[in-house]
Amino acid sequence: MPPDSSRHAGRMQEGRSFPHQPIMKNVLTIFGMTLLFAACSSSPIQVGETVTIDMVADGFTPDPITVQKGQQVCWINKDTHGRWPASNIHPTHEIYSAFDPKKPVVVGETWCFVFDRAGIWRYHDHLLPEFVGMVNVE
Repeated sequence: MPPDSSRHAGRMQEGRSFPHQPIMKNVLTIFGMTLLFAACSSSPIQVGETVTIDMVADGFTPDPITVQKGQQVCWINKDTHGRWPASNIHPTHEIYSAFDPKKPVVVGETWCFVFDRAGIWRYHDHLLPEFVGMVNVE
């Protein structure tokens, strides 16, 4: 037999609560706090923002990274000698041949590339092939 809606309506009018109201209040409080936390926390990288990767003495940092298709990534040479980030496979760079500056990036200089193809792109330093990295393009 369905509950008497007039009985429930009367409880609301009298200022009384349903037995499950404290649970709903807690759920709504947690939901609200979650939204507030999400709004205050750092946002993910947006399309159009340039992502930078530092080429340092021990490799590439950060690594790996995730970007959106059409997003620019810049490699900054913070090492003490020339560096050359390029698509795998070493030494030909054939997997994503456009992802290759075709020459070393001198100390203090930057080379940028716009990823126009989605996928997982592994790369290396052509001059120091033991240094590797990965760009995930969504």
